[in-house]
Amino acid sequence: MRERPDDSRRHRAHGGGESNRSEGRRETLRVSSVGGNEITDEKSRVIRVKIKGLFSRNLKLMTAQTIRNLKLAPQRVERATVAACSHLTDIAENLIYDAAAPAS
Repeated sequence: MRERPDDSRRHRAHGGGESNRSEGRRETLRVSSVGGNEITDEKSRVIRVKIKGLFSRNLKLMTAQTIRNLKLAPQRVERATVAACSHLTDIAENLIYDAAAPAS
């Protein structure tokens, strides 16, 4: 089977879909965070994506913007924080974590 010329730019996304990284118009993205930090990606692209829940048949079309190397900091949710919210009692053990790094 011969590869198409653009196959090198395609990758599998979560959920088994494929995405072509060259789609979408290029637009600079600036993300500001707490403490005055700013991330700028001049090669960001505005893309249209289709998403759905794992067990859902409903498909939603959204506009998103890409970013390379987001570098999210580890986060923590302490037991005392969750304990102060009575509506979270049933799911407390799923919420409490220490120094969890965001997945890419």
